[in-house]
Amino acid sequence: FEPMMPVGLLCLFFLSLLSPSVSKSEYPVNIGLLYNGEIANGWNYAVELGRAYLQDHVYPAGIRAEYYESILNETDMDTIISNWVEREFDVIIGTSWEYQTPMTRIAAEALAANKTTKFAVLTGWEPAPNLMVTFSKLYQVKYLLGYLAGLMSKTGHQCYIGAVRDDPSLMAGAIAQAIGFADAYPGGHTHVYFINAWTDDILERKTAEQALHDHPEIDIFTTHTDSITTQLFAREKGLFSTGISSDMRFRVGESVLSSAIFKWETALADIVNRALTDTWIENYTAVIGMQEGGVALTTLSNFVPSDVAEEIYSREDRMLNDPHWDAFCSPNMSEYTDAPLDENGCVPSELISSFFSTVDHLPPSIATVYPDIVIPPIPIVWLEYNSGIAVAFMIIAALGMVMCVVLLVLLATWKNKHFKASSREFLAIIVIGTFMSQIAVFLIPGKPNPAQCQAFMWITGTAFVLVYGAILIKSFRIWIIFKRVAKLTDPPTMPLYLLFLVLLGMILTLFVILITWTAIDYPTVVLSENVLYPDSLVASCHWNHYRSWMGAFLGYMGLYVVCGSVISWLSRKIYIEVYNESQQLGLMMYNVLVVGTILVSLLQTIELSLEAQFALEAVLITWIGISGIVILFLPKLYGKIRNDKKTRQYPSSSPANTDSTSAVR
Repeated sequence: FEPMMPVGLLCLFFLSLLSPSVSKSEYPVNIGLLYNGEIANGWNYAVELGRAYLQDHVYPAGIRAEYYESILNETDMDTIISNWVEREFDVIIGTSWEYQTPMTRIAAEALAANKTTKFAVLTGWEPAPNLMVTFSKLYQVKYLLGYLAGLMSKTGHQCYIGAVRDDPSLMAGAIAQAIGFADAYPGGHTHVYFINAWTDDILERKTAEQALHDHPEIDIFTTHTDSITTQLFAREKGLFSTGISSDMRFRVGESVLSSAIFKWETALADIVNRALTDTWIENYTAVIGMQEGGVALTTLSNFVPSDVAEEIYSREDRMLNDPHWDAFCSPNMSEYTDAPLDENGCVPSELISSFFSTVDHLPPSIATVYPDIVIPPIPIVWLEYNSGIAVAFMIIAALGMVMCVVLLVLLATWKNKHFKASSREFLAIIVIGTFMSQIAVFLIPGKPNPAQCQAFMWITGTAFVLVYGAILIKSFRIWIIFKRVAKLTDPPTMPLYLLFLVLLGMILTLFVILITWTAIDYPTVVLSENVLYPDSLVASCHWNHYRSWMGAFLGYMGLYVVCGSVISWLSRKIYIEVYNESQQLGLMMYNVLVVGTILVSLLQTIELSLEAQFALEAVLITWIGISGIVILFLPKLYGKIRNDKKTRQYPSSSPANTDSTSAVR
């Protein structure tokens, strides 16, 4: 998105001049936020949750919360912040210390110009008269994570992978985690690496691999980055890990023992409240720790034994309630630092940011910092939209969509007894479902992203239910009617609205599965090795419990195949030809069962090239969709053509006099 940033900023400028809809008067509260990365990542996602809380719960009457992602260029910062100041925003928040310098300057300029806008920098280091900063005591939770890792370790060795060396909050957390580990495992050692980036999945994985190669005794991994790469690596190797910024158990699994999280709801509400009231304090630093509800330890993994959990919760309770005990109050603190200690053996809180702000203060007796790992650029591969195989199948899918449009036109315009007998409305639903299924082909190529991956499941599942649910319902209706006719009883009344309600129930059942899947196990994009691409990493979507979800998904689809096969057999003796679709229904179910089973088995069991994997997925979608339409409609179109030919040859025998569809009303 960076190449488009100048265009976006230019549009922002003109909108601010021309559009009255951006005026402050429409909203009681106006705030702007700058994120240093994508909101999907850990730190920024935690801040975004705080912003959403403000919007939904603190100021539900109305709040304008504008934000920009991945703003790291100072020129862009100046343009956006200045625009917000001119529009008289109440408060502007930089979500990371990178915004300290430009916001300090612009805050001073705004104050000199008598502007009312206030400013805040999360984890900043220097407040000003109209600029407040926050000091995060995340190190409190990091100490508990280190202690937990020490209790769970069998070897006394953990690996810490940090983003950058010059972040005071990060460094204080790294040191606290190393101290906690050594307190729990006397003689324990923390192996520290930095990747010099908040998000670099390739380098982070290579660093984890190198650390484990050089120190095979490592059995716990922990990080302070904006990804889950290391946690996924640890799980892959059968090792435990701890997380940061969000509860990574939900994205990785129970191998994550616990996570240190930020809870920005309280802090952001405090910042905005101070900006709107007379409680603003000049040169103010807001301390955000466990006692203030700003940081917390997430629920422990099911792998943590009860006695270990009890010890962790006991220390957490003491840290919350004992003002004389903190992360830097270890019994061995004098061995870890030359900082002056208070009467309780603790490093005074006012000295923490200075004594534990650089890597040089990591105690060598319990931690070792290793040189940065330098790797040549590794290409990331995925199937491009312009590849030959992708273009070919997208053309086929597009032709299938055109065919569906043509059939919808024919259904709407042709007076055909074959269409009438098969229920035009349900034939239209079948065609719409097939059209939708072909859209899924266009979601497979391109760089993977979580929304695209989950949308693929929604579209293919909904399309399948529309097609095969409609076929089952109308076939079941015909079978019931003719069964009653054969017994010389009155045919049952089955109005269309009742049939539509049954179809709606089928769709809602699918949606329950998909909504649960999406809420509990949202996909992430991971980079993995593939023997077919030895010098590259393959980007793909990852679900923590993919096989379980896919089993439920395919199991529900399988119910339609079973029911369809039964109805096909039951309706085989319907004596009026235009109503008897048992052969078409049976062939469609056979098609789904055989082709689907073969292709899904190949996709799940064999490591394939990107082209081969796409080809199998595209064949599965296009073949089942398009062939189903051909099987169902070809006899009807042939019957229509044959009927029209007879009408031309024998005009006296009009379709109105010979229409056997009057047998069913």
